[in-house]
Amino acid sequence: MDGSALEKAGASVTPLNNDVLLQMLHQQDEKHEAAHERLRRDFEALEARVALFATATTSATNRVQRLEDTPADLSRSIIPTKIWLAMFGSTLTLVGIIIGAAYSVKSDVRDIATKQAAESRMSDERTIGQKQFNEDVKKALDMNRVYVESMRQELAKLQRR
Repeated sequence: MDGSALEKAGASVTPLNNDVLLQMLHQQDEKHEAAHERLRRDFEALEARVALFATATTSATNRVQRLEDTPADLSRSIIPTKIWLAMFGSTLTLVGIIIGAAYSVKSDVRDIATKQAAESRMSDERTIGQKQFNEDVKKALDMNRVYVESMRQELAKLQRR
């Protein structure tokens, strides 16, 4: 755009305005170039990542294919000693827990049986003691009855006289 077109549009063109506009144009051009450079770097980094992903995918696909083609050979499988020791220790622990629980149950059953036997003996002793007490009370009542009867007879003899 030349100065006459700006003048027709109603803007005044001065050398100062041209310098300012030119400076603004250079700033915008620099910003554009910087942004374009960042975009180019980002694009190149993205292309590198895509290439790396493609390589990793190909490698993984090849490994999967090799695993699918290879038959399973369990004879070459070796369990490490630490795993064997862990399994053996776990087995011994479980056996110990089972034996301990069984012994504990037997001990509890014995305790219950002992308590029941003791309670049964105590109950029998209480029953025998109660029977003995009842017999003693009956004897005492019989003796009192005999005494009361003898007193009544004595009283009757005294009244007759």
